[in-house]
Amino acid sequence: MNRINALQWMFVIAAILSAFQLIYAGAWTQKKQSYYLKVASGYHYATTEFDHLGNERNILADFSDTFQNTEYEEFSIKSYFEYGLFSRITVIAEVPFKIATSSRTEISNYFEGGRRDTSHTTSGFGDLKLQGRWGILDGPVVFSLQPGVKIPLYSTSTEQTGPRLGTGDVDFDAGALFGASFAPSPLYFSSEGGYRFRTGPLHDEVYLNAEIGLSFEKTFFKAEFRGLKNTTTPPDVYGGPIELPLPGGGGAVPDRLFGDQDFIKLVGEGVYKFGNRWGISGEVIHTLAGKNIITGTTFQLGVVMLR
Repeated sequence: MNRINALQWMFVIAAILSAFQLIYAGAWTQKKQSYYLKVASGYHYATTEFDHLGNERNILADFSDTFQNTEYEEFSIKSYFEYGLFSRITVIAEVPFKIATSSRTEISNYFEGGRRDTSHTTSGFGDLKLQGRWGILDGPVVFSLQPGVKIPLYSTSTEQTGPRLGTGDVDFDAGALFGASFAPSPLYFSSEGGYRFRTGPLHDEVYLNAEIGLSFEKTFFKAEFRGLKNTTTPPDVYGGPIELPLPGGGGAVPDRLFGDQDFIKLVGEGVYKFGNRWGISGEVIHTLAGKNIITGTTFQLGVVMLR
C-alpha cells in the first residue's frame, strides 16, 4: 500500500465510520450516562528512527551493509470511548486496528543481482486499554485518579515476519489527573502523570501528559505534550545477538515500535461540531525526540459523537 492510496483510504473510512458512534474529556469525568466516542483513521510513514542515544538515523542504520532503503508504514483505525457510569466515575476503552508494513532492500550474494526488495505486513488489533477515572475534586479545578490495564490482543508469534502490533504482555497503569477551567474564558488546562507496571521482560515506565485548549460552541482546539521515560536506560538493541534465521531469508532485527524507550511527542487537534452530538476531528501527532523509537508524524482524521 503506497502513501497516496493509504491517505485516500483514510478519508474514505473516516466517512464510512460517521455512521457509528465515538469519544474524549481530559481530567474531567463524564456526567452520568453521558459519553464521548471518537473513531479515527490514521497514517504514519517513517524512514528514520531515534537510537538508544537519541540520535536520529536511518532505520537499521547499523546494518547498512545488509539492509538499505528501510521504511515503516502504518495505517490504523482507532476507537476511543468514555462513558459516565456514575456522576464521578467514568469508564474508558481504547483499541486500535492496524495494518503495519516494514519494507527494505536486502543485500546478499544469495539473491539474483545481489539484492532484493522485501516487504512484510502485519494486520490486526493492537492493545486494548481499559481505564477508570474517579473524580475526587470537582469545580473550576478538578482532580481525578485513573487506574488502568492494557490487555494484548496481538500475539508476538515467533513465526510473524511483519512489524509487531503490541508487546504481547499485560501492563497496569496508576495515574492522577489535574485540570483547570478558566471560565468565562474558553481556555482550559489538563495534565496527567502516572506509572506503568509492565509484566513482561520490559521495564516499567513513567509518563506525563499536559494539554492546553480552547473550547467554543462549535469548535475545539488543543495542543498536547506527551512524555514517557523508561525506568532503565534504554539499551542499545542492536548491540546484542541477532536472532536467526532472518525472516524471508533476511533477519529478525530488534523491534523499535515497542520496547524500553523514551519519547517526547507534540499533539495538535481540532474538532468541529455539527449540531450538539456529531463532530469531525483532525489530529497531528509528531515525535520530537526519543530513544529506541521511530520518528515521523501521524495524521488522523475521525468522527466524534457525544451526549
